[in-house]
Amino acid sequence: MLIRAITTSLLLATPALAQSNNEGPNSVTETFQDWIVQCADGSSENSAARTCQMSQSLSRSSDGRQVLSVAVQTNTEGEPVLRLVTPLGVALSQGVGIEMLEQELVRFGYQTCLPAGCVAQGLLETSHLEALRAGAEAEVTMLGISGEDVSLTVSLMGFTAAWQRLSELSS
Repeated sequence: MLIRAITTSLLLATPALAQSNNEGPNSVTETFQDWIVQCADGSSENSAARTCQMSQSLSRSSDGRQVLSVAVQTNTEGEPVLRLVTPLGVALSQGVGIEMLEQELVRFGYQTCLPAGCVAQGLLETSHLEALRAGAEAEVTMLGISGEDVSLTVSLMGFTAAWQRLSELSS
């Protein structure tokens, strides 16, 4: 059984989002139902860059261990980038998919594995973003190394409001 837990683990591990000014607070954390929007100033002394993302993490109820992190951030061109951190022990060659209503929306290849899990990311097209904004939940699908299908449910409650806020903070 999974419980939903919001974490900040991906925020500092993602590429910085450049901002033209440094007005406002040094950090922002706002919750939109099951999603959290976070911004933090860049770590470089010479940079006014601010990193912003919206995220959701799933953890096992038995031990609190994180099993999935999902984050959306805009790149320097303003395009939405989806980053997933899945558990170790997945078949890397199969990638990770996002399904809605039992149809695959998008599939991304893994880029690397770290002690916290395996990372996959890619651009979300307008049609993907619209589907996520309209849905109630999505399934993150992957294949375990022993051949079993693994599917984790991500709530999309608050996704639209979080995306709107992220867009405001990123402009």
